Amino acid sequence: MKDPRFQALAAQLAGYSTALRPGDRVLLELTDIPEEMGIALIREARHAGAMPFLRLNQSRLNREMLSGATEEQYGIIGRHRLAEMEDMDAYIEIRGGGNAFELSSVPQENMAAAMKALNPVSQRRIRHTRWCGLRWPSGGNGPAGIHEHGRV
Repeated sequence: MKDPRFQALAAQLAGYSTALRPGDRVLLELTDIPEEMGIALIREARHAGAMPFLRLNQSRLNREMLSGATEEQYGIIGRHRLAEMEDMDAYIEIRGGGNAFELSSVPQENMAAAMKALNPVSQRRIRHTRWCGLRWPSGGNGPAGIHEHGRV
C-alpha cells in the first residue's frame, strides 16, 4: 500500500526545502530508507523539472568500507564525490538505519581519514547548493518510525 505521507514529504523537500526549478541537477543521497520514499522523491524532482541523480548507501556496507579505510582510498573517493557535487544545484539527503551506533566499531583514525577526505565535498554542498538533510525514523534512532498502520 502506498503511504501518502511519502509523497507529501517528497513534495516538501523538493519544493520548500530546496526550491527545485526546471533544469536543476539534484543529488538524492539515500541511506536505508523505504524504496517508496526514494521513488516519491525522484518523481517530485522530475515534477519540478529537475534532473535527479541518485546515490544509495547502506549503513552496514559503509561501516565495512570505513573499517579498512586508508587515506589514499578516501582521497580518491573524495575527489570523485567532489566532482559529482560540483555538477549539482541541489542536494537532498535522507538517512535511515536501524542502528544509531553502526559506526562505533570503526577505528578513530579511519574515520578521521575519511572525514578529512570528504570535508571538501561537504563544504561544496553547504556553500554552493540548496540542500536539505534529515533522519528517517527507525527503531534504532528514536521512535519506532512509520508503521503500516500509520502510527508512530
